[in-house]
Amino acid sequence: MYYLKNINGFNSEVNEKLNISRYRNIFQKTIKELNLNFYFISTFGTTIPVFYPIFEKLVKNNNLELKLTTTDIVLLTICAIGVLFNENKQEITKIKNILTEKGFSELIDKAVEFVKSINNIFSAISKNTGKILITITDMFSYTALYVPFLIALLDMINLYELGFDNFKADMTTLGFSLSFGIGVVTISLKHFLNMLIKKISRLTKKKIIKENLNVEFIYSELV
Repeated sequence: MYYLKNINGFNSEVNEKLNISRYRNIFQKTIKELNLNFYFISTFGTTIPVFYPIFEKLVKNNNLELKLTTTDIVLLTICAIGVLFNENKQEITKIKNILTEKGFSELIDKAVEFVKSINNIFSAISKNTGKILITITDMFSYTALYVPFLIALLDMINLYELGFDNFKADMTTLGFSLSFGIGVVTISLKHFLNMLIKKISRLTKKKIIKENLNVEFIYSELV
């Protein structure tokens, strides 16, 4: 099982699965060097790191000519989430300028759209378990579902080799249009959700989540 013991830290199994410890020192160093002071970092600092390996995989699957370092991944993640939290615009601009100077400006909007997309999916799943989310802040607070959801999502990203470029288009009623070199394969949104829900059910320890995950309900909330 991969889950959060509590809001103050990840257990060893989660660290092993997502290799979060690899990002921790770089995250702390980056925050200190740039003197960043964001509300979401101080409030949700222990849950933000789950995004790092997801962003890294999405970037890798985009097959960019420019390669992002781990520091770049951390900055891109902080920037995307900061935009959606309506954080300090001056500090967001500082991060955007750094990423733009390195040639990653186009990734910023794609990263923001990605977080929006998964927040929509998460909200639909959360509603199915009886918890209605009002803002994106609520997603980070609902750790019992948040961590299993992101781990399951990472598995799906790995399975279908998803990147930023095709993820937004994938989150439609048309489903996923994926190119594997031998042609385009379309995978329906409902099929994607069905696989995602099965993974979440295996990962979560919460009975209320296990017993209240209905693909038809979740699908109807998204289309």
